[in-house]
Amino acid sequence: MQGNSGALMKPEACPHCSLTPGPMLGLERLPSCRCLHSQTHAHEHTLTAPVLPQGNYAAVNLLSQSSRISTDEPEELTAEGRCGCQVQMAGCEEVSVSGFEEFSRAVEQHHGKTIFAYFTGSKDAGGRSWCPDCVQAEPVVREGLKHISEGCVFIYCQVGERPYWKDPNNDFRKNLKVTAVPTLLKYGTPQKLVESECLQANLVEMLFSED
Repeated sequence: MQGNSGALMKPEACPHCSLTPGPMLGLERLPSCRCLHSQTHAHEHTLTAPVLPQGNYAAVNLLSQSSRISTDEPEELTAEGRCGCQVQMAGCEEVSVSGFEEFSRAVEQHHGKTIFAYFTGSKDAGGRSWCPDCVQAEPVVREGLKHISEGCVFIYCQVGERPYWKDPNNDFRKNLKVTAVPTLLKYGTPQKLVESECLQANLVEMLFSED
């Protein structure tokens, strides 16, 4: 990786798991952190890197690397969504949660704010969801976040493993009427995008930007 002077820069280690990322060119922007919330607390992190002299952007990505977060830090692991992952983005605050209880807690903690929620099949330690449609929809949804109003909250919710999700009596189906993944919704309103609708950038932008 090169700085503006052309000299090689040593990439900084991820502050969350101490892994050193490798370069991946051509990506303008990546989210700062996303917790996978597996039982081993595996994490995937992406960090934004400096602009290269050629005018391209260099993004560093840990890809499918993961780290086991020690459970001897209970306060950090339980502060916000089990591991304290809250990312302050340009227009909104992102909270990553896993399961219905964590989702309900996040909604309660942000009572009074405009909340958008994205429900996706849970990911394995390598960062891959069991839901193929969710894998395709996530980059579209994340691109749409640039249209979200300042002060809003975006909750990224992993619903659980496939057997749990297929149970017609799971909490998401019973209490939130979320019957398919991926689902993107504006909490407390009828505004909702389901499955293939989450792949349509114009619909995602409309949901995030409309009052």
